[in-house]
Amino acid sequence: MWIRSRFLNRFSPSSQTSFAIYLTADFAQVTSLQNLVARFEGRIDEVNKDLEEIHAVEEAQAQARENLRKKAHRISLAHQHSKESHPGITQPALQPHPPAGSQPFAFHYVGPPEPTDTAMDVPPKNLKRRRQGGDVGNSSNPVREHREQAVLSGGKQRKNGSSISSFYSEPSSPKEKGIAKSPERRSRSTATAKSVAQESDDLNDDDDYGSDTETVEALYESKRAPKDETITQVMTLLNVLVEKVNNLLENVPPTLTTVPKNVHPVVAQHLVASGQRRPPVPKDNFMPWNQNENDNRPACPVKRPVERVAALAYVRVAFATCLGRKSKKDPLPPGPPDGVAAPTRQEFWVRWLEPFNSDFNTAACGIVTRQIMEDFPTLFTENCFEDLFKMVAAHMKYNILLYRRQHLPAGDISEAKRLAAASSNWRRHTIFQKRIYITSTVKALRRHRRLLNDLGIDGTSSDEEDPQTPGLYKVKRIKQLSSSVVQLKQKLDDAYEALVKVPNRKGSRGRKQVRTAESSSRKFRIKGLPVNCVNRIWYNRLSSVQKDVFRFADYEYDFKFPDEILKM
Repeated sequence: MWIRSRFLNRFSPSSQTSFAIYLTADFAQVTSLQNLVARFEGRIDEVNKDLEEIHAVEEAQAQARENLRKKAHRISLAHQHSKESHPGITQPALQPHPPAGSQPFAFHYVGPPEPTDTAMDVPPKNLKRRRQGGDVGNSSNPVREHREQAVLSGGKQRKNGSSISSFYSEPSSPKEKGIAKSPERRSRSTATAKSVAQESDDLNDDDDYGSDTETVEALYESKRAPKDETITQVMTLLNVLVEKVNNLLENVPPTLTTVPKNVHPVVAQHLVASGQRRPPVPKDNFMPWNQNENDNRPACPVKRPVERVAALAYVRVAFATCLGRKSKKDPLPPGPPDGVAAPTRQEFWVRWLEPFNSDFNTAACGIVTRQIMEDFPTLFTENCFEDLFKMVAAHMKYNILLYRRQHLPAGDISEAKRLAAASSNWRRHTIFQKRIYITSTVKALRRHRRLLNDLGIDGTSSDEEDPQTPGLYKVKRIKQLSSSVVQLKQKLDDAYEALVKVPNRKGSRGRKQVRTAESSSRKFRIKGLPVNCVNRIWYNRLSSVQKDVFRFADYEYDFKFPDEILKM
């Protein structure tokens, strides 16, 4: 937490708010994913409970089968004893036959039809009830058939007609999706197992000869499924469920737009984005010229995504922490002492006099990258290592240049020149954006939008502050452009001052610029301009090969400008 608070304190309140919103969205989506995993773990726990219920049902089935075998054995002995006690009466006998298929054994009637009840020594207890129900040998009791079917099915069939295996298949309706099993359904399954055991006890207590015979016939003459069929189905469905969970966790939907992606996939997408805060480099446009068509190419600065800004910010924090710097104003530490072959986390060094991609400095970049990934394991995965390493290497390159500037000898003016060039370059960007803005605001000036886009930053005149007169900037013209282009750009600047920088409007006034005869020393690389947009003298000095390289357009550009705008 101290790392996070220290990290956020380095930014302005607005930046802290943006990054806090980003982290909040990240943690919220991570929490949502954790809830999803917990829900599936709950489903797996329910499956385990159902497996226990299945085992209980199977044990009850086994106990019922054992009781029925004992009952059948007693019935057989009773028939044999009755035959020996009454030799004049022919009794139906039950003789065991060899097992058929997967059946343990099977009983079949042998002998004449069943005698009347009066010929038996011990009449059945429910003789009256059986006679009322119909024929004794073919009586059909719906309640008893239902109980026998429950014994055969082992409690797998639920009251609503859905089996345990079908419960773990895909939900049949959206309402059933994602709903955990209720306690009523769980107690219902437990009650099924108990009912099977209770029924087996009832069968043991029932001495009814006819009902025992019906039960034996229904149990051993019906074709039963293999013993482990239910378990196999449940395990198969469990495997399918596990595969779906894994696919869901691996293929996180792109709607997780700020999951830092493990960097969830969204930070990974923004890590590879260029995202420099500069206008895009204009590509050569060789389309036919037509000033009546609007040029909609983007010319505004491309802002870095919030995720990339946060990653770059922590790269700076992590690098400074490894170096032991508490503030960006602190001087950089010296290089490693002699004898240090490679940096470590405990002894972190940078060789400032070597390039950033040397073996020693590359190892240092790897240490910082690994530290960042360990600090945010849910943000960055191994797939993000290469992009993070590039960020760290770029920051190390900057720090190497900073170290060399901090150790310049006294009286060196190279740093002053660098700052002046950077300021001039920034002013060119500012002027370019003002011209793009005025052409987008005034409809009559949109016909000049393509020319500005093709000229780009390289076609914008640079100005330098006069050292003799601070606040006065001398403009250096681009000698390759015609005077008509120079006048057009000057009018666009004046229109911006007239329409935007009014006295009652907030904002700084324009700089005082003085156009001189000095020319810019930058190379001219712009291609595809109309012939009348370039300087005629410079154009005539070009060879045929050079003209082919620049690919000038055979088009007469119209520099028409509504001067009434300047009078507003």
